[in-house]
Amino acid sequence: QDDARNILERSSARESTSRVAVGAICRAFLSEFGVEVHSHVTNIGGVQAHAPEPIDWDAAEDSPVRCADPDASALMVREIDAAKEAGDSLGGVVEVVATGLPIGLGSHIQWDTKLSTRLMASVGSVNAVKGVEVGKGFELADLRGSKVHDVIKPIEEWERNGNGGWAKPWPRRTNNAGGLEGGMTTGEPLIIRAVVKPIATMMNPLPSVDLTTGELDQAHYERSDITFVPTCGVIAEAMVLITLADAFMEKFGGDHITETLRNHESYIATVGPRDGS
Repeated sequence: QDDARNILERSSARESTSRVAVGAICRAFLSEFGVEVHSHVTNIGGVQAHAPEPIDWDAAEDSPVRCADPDASALMVREIDAAKEAGDSLGGVVEVVATGLPIGLGSHIQWDTKLSTRLMASVGSVNAVKGVEVGKGFELADLRGSKVHDVIKPIEEWERNGNGGWAKPWPRRTNNAGGLEGGMTTGEPLIIRAVVKPIATMMNPLPSVDLTTGELDQAHYERSDITFVPTCGVIAEAMVLITLADAFMEKFGGDHITETLRNHESYIATVGPRDGS
């Protein structure tokens, strides 16, 4: 090629529209099993959000930057406006949360079949993502094991559902692992975050080189947003939906949804204590 135009177009986030479309189908499928997947922005340009628990997903969707913390949302907008004035771009962090997952989804057998591997790869495949963490992630490096591992509650503290079964077998006191251990789900909420770098195309371009001569030149400016972070959350959410739908079909899949639901229900009935209590 004589220039990077074709590469630029192919690496554009526009290709992610198909992923989001497929993710919508996977969302409908997973909803049959009570699984919900949401995302929100936790950081843009150094402005850190402190979303209340439980997270108000409607507030995140109503925010112009998809942030569930109203105060942080306003500061993020201000930071984006300042970066625009300076001809610069901003990065940030997005978080995807999945609830309603059964225990034991995924595999501990091989590195490439672990659900943690597949989720981190799928989220890491999104344009501009430069880091992925699950649960407390890199924060765990500073903690001792006694402060990290998620203790399982004794059966006396488990809750029953309306059918007399367990609402959630083997519940944990904490969720530092982010819902994944040994490549499989623990039944706790799946929490996965992605670091998004600032967009490379800026109104005040950095120095570059001419690919023909190697001589100093100015980087080409391509019209783009100041930040990709809110959009990245939507795409990362879709990738988690697609990956989880794949895992569900592998474990419970049948010829039609009724059979798949029956397989899922039969499995859930077997994951309590071995004495059948």
